[in-house]
Amino acid sequence: MSHDNSIHIIRPPPSSEPTSVRPMPSTLPSPLTIYLFSCQAWVYIQSFGMLTCLFAANGLLALRLIALYRRKKWLVWFIAAFYLSSYIATFGLVVNSMITYHSSIYYAAPVKSCAADAHSPTMAAIFYAPAAFETFVFFMTVYSAARDSKVITGSSAPFLT
Repeated sequence: MSHDNSIHIIRPPPSSEPTSVRPMPSTLPSPLTIYLFSCQAWVYIQSFGMLTCLFAANGLLALRLIALYRRKKWLVWFIAAFYLSSYIATFGLVVNSMITYHSSIYYAAPVKSCAADAHSPTMAAIFYAPAAFETFVFFMTVYSAARDSKVITGSSAPFLT
């Protein structure tokens, strides 16, 4: 954090006799500097927090899918590789977006909110790899349910009944 060289006037509590007011140099950062740091910190905390939650939730789905297909080792390895590669790619895109946004984050005092002036072309792409993995998980789960339904009933059963 940078320190400004402005002078702040410190006033003692009111008393009956007049006292002089002395300007003292400030050693504290200005409020806007604090807000700017808070905005930049919040963007990182929020972005990587959401990525971690998405990673954990899809990890549970991947483990469930691995349990369904545990007999097919090649498919288990494919599920694990697809999961890890999708999140490595997503992590790289998030870091790229944060590099783009970092320099343009500012605190907009009139609306008391954080804002950014930059546009990152990789922002939308962050969600492509997890969406592809979730679609894969969905269709593999539906296929497993249809296969199990056929085994249980002994014939072609209506879809998921």
